Amino acid sequence: DDDFNFQSKAGLKLSASVSIEYHVMPDNVPKIFETYKTGLQEVTNRVLRNSLRDAFNMASSTRTAEQMYGEGKVAFMNSVDSIAKIEADQRGITIDDIFLVGNIVVPESITNALNAKVAADQLAQQKETELRATIADAEKVSAKAQGEAEAIIKLAEAQAKANRIVAQSLTTNLIEYNKIDKWNGSLPTVTGGAMPLIDMRNN
Repeated sequence: DDDFNFQSKAGLKLSASVSIEYHVMPDNVPKIFETYKTGLQEVTNRVLRNSLRDAFNMASSTRTAEQMYGEGKVAFMNSVDSIAKIEADQRGITIDDIFLVGNIVVPESITNALNAKVAADQLAQQKETELRATIADAEKVSAKAQGEAEAIIKLAEAQAKANRIVAQSLTTNLIEYNKIDKWNGSLPTVTGGAMPLIDMRNN
């Protein structure tokens, strides 16, 4: 494992520990030895470290600490991987894979700020969910009240229509007929005049 130090685009210092899998093609061994004049293992380690250091510096120079430590960590390491493989390949060494050991180390103040941001985002999402639920409940209550109001209006309209039909059917002749039909044959026993009331039915 190797530790590498690098900086964000804002100049914050970060570090990461990585593990590397690589191989050297046999045809490249003479070229590497001729170029560096030293043992293969030493050359390989030096080339790999230089390639990775350059890759970390290039990839981190365009990113914020949050983009490398948080959700953007995978994209950041993919960028490091691509750059390092190209540089190492130009020197005759093939990098198979680069593994991040642990997490990317950032200043404690940044860690606290990022954790606080995550907590704030989670709280905001919770509040948004609760607000949506409240709005949904209010809409249900409103819809129910509107339905009941419409039912009352329709009932009143039906009653008014029935009343109009009845009123239109009450002609003068029908009213007189109903009066006669309901009369029990008794005459009024009290009148407003001074003359006595005489029952003439038996005459």
